[in-house]
Amino acid sequence: MAKAHLLSLPTEILQSIYLHCLSPHLPHASPILATALSTQHIYKITFLHAFWNRTPLVYAGAQVQQAYEPGPHVQDLFCPLPVPSREIDDARARTKRQEAVLEYRWCTFHRAKRYLSEAMSAVMKDLLLTLHLPLSPSDQTRLEAFIAQLPARRCTFSATALDGSTIALEYPRRLATAIRVTYNGHDPRFDTRATPNLTVSPTHVLCLPSHILTGHPTWTHSRIDFVQMVCSHVDLRTVQYDPSALYEGMRNAIVQGNHEALLVLIWHASRFAEYKETPSHDDRPFEPPAELFRLVAKRGGPEVATLDRRPGPEAVSDATVSVRLFALLLRAHAESMPRNDPDITAWAHRLLTCQGSSKNDRAFAQWVLDWGSDGRSDEYINERYTLRRLEVEKVKRPMFRGGCVSRKRKGDEMAERFVEMCGGRIESFGDEVEAVEGAKGG
Repeated sequence: MAKAHLLSLPTEILQSIYLHCLSPHLPHASPILATALSTQHIYKITFLHAFWNRTPLVYAGAQVQQAYEPGPHVQDLFCPLPVPSREIDDARARTKRQEAVLEYRWCTFHRAKRYLSEAMSAVMKDLLLTLHLPLSPSDQTRLEAFIAQLPARRCTFSATALDGSTIALEYPRRLATAIRVTYNGHDPRFDTRATPNLTVSPTHVLCLPSHILTGHPTWTHSRIDFVQMVCSHVDLRTVQYDPSALYEGMRNAIVQGNHEALLVLIWHASRFAEYKETPSHDDRPFEPPAELFRLVAKRGGPEVATLDRRPGPEAVSDATVSVRLFALLLRAHAESMPRNDPDITAWAHRLLTCQGSSKNDRAFAQWVLDWGSDGRSDEYINERYTLRRLEVEKVKRPMFRGGCVSRKRKGDEMAERFVEMCGGRIESFGDEVEAVEGAKGG
């Protein structure tokens, strides 16, 4: 049987057809087409075209934002296609294209990281060409190394040019796909009163596919890093994702005892909840489902129950992992922990009474029992002075906010006990993620 006319075309023509339509269905139409379109160049163009931000440079200040004009490095990045522009932007079509790209088997963490790094490097090189910064050779080398790849942790760069102008760059968090720039010089595009005065964000993620959030079949370092990277600079008000997939990812992290995965997912869930619009315009925090607290308790139950009979280091470690997972859920929203729950109460009692538990784990178990009792109060007493008298009011505030004790609850006895057990106050889940990675890298 003769091949269809399309399939008989040379590979170069098939690739040219695909590049000018970028249809996600074309590689699935035939094994011959799939083979012809399986090249590194095709992968990169497909990825970048789906995730390219039409306005990669956003200047701070009151001045009118200038239309972005791609420079030679960005043009080379998309060659032979033109750089995507605002005129052909279609958010719905781009969202579907991003979902399709992230579903491709070739779209691995390391490959996506390389493409995002190349996009950042190209935009920054073009920007620096327009600034005409006369840097010393050593500073120029440091700058090129700084923008060469997405960093494994938060990092900064600063330099003073030979003409007296200064520039400072910051990756706000690990694997961030945006750079904050503070430039103090003669370029009128920059408002020198603002810090930073430019955000460089070459790529824009519109959706988070469920398969990325669930971590199936197992949460690995690469899968966790992938979540970190694609979530690093999304529009928190408009990003599309399935909350049930996020909860499933948390359940998988708990079952697998993966503290780092649960930490990353809770942090991003907290960020999404912070910017979610509600009918009452209340600023509601992320509230973990009660099911997750029970799941940690059930996970820690058998190990703790057998500690007295086999107090080996592995069993003790399993119990401590469960304590750390439970503490993460409490940091997200302690008030979500169900009161007088039989599974949680039984787990805490076993942890409290077994001989193999550490002193800190026993203290944590007592805290959980006290917090889960009927006498727990979700309110605190707020005192304020007016011109005439001292007014006292009861206000409902969550114990934790962004992973640390809420400002209004810092004098709370339960909050102080928790902070003493869990190793001090942290500013946010994001900071703890960076601290975890820094310790791992060291």
